[in-house]
Amino acid sequence: MKFRSRRIEEEPKLVIIPMIDIMFFLLVFFMISTIYMINLHTIPVHLPVASTSVANDVPEVLSITVKKNGSIYLNDTAEPAKAAVAMTQKAYRANPDLSVIVRADDGVNYGVVIRLIDDLRKAGVDRFALSVDQKD
Repeated sequence: MKFRSRRIEEEPKLVIIPMIDIMFFLLVFFMISTIYMINLHTIPVHLPVASTSVANDVPEVLSITVKKNGSIYLNDTAEPAKAAVAMTQKAYRANPDLSVIVRADDGVNYGVVIRLIDDLRKAGVDRFALSVDQKD
């Protein structure tokens, strides 16, 4: 029978490389998962600035963007105004808790935005928000 000598006992080693690998994996996982948790606006517009703007978290949102040249985007796709209103009406009927965020470029004619909101109200949509940048 062989007994170990108590004097020649190896000291425990702390292997840090696997721990670093796991930490990097978790970092990448959380970075990628947070991308899907926020509402990204892919249509670039220069929003007007308001000093009293408030950031609200609305769970179900449909974004309508009006560019300077008058083109209208429903979420990320360019649509004619009538088609955008019809699609919004259909989505609103399917989900009455839906909110519509109107994002208009800073140089857009005020009448274009008002006509769009008026058409949406005629279609039955009654939850609106106008998107602006916060004044620093």
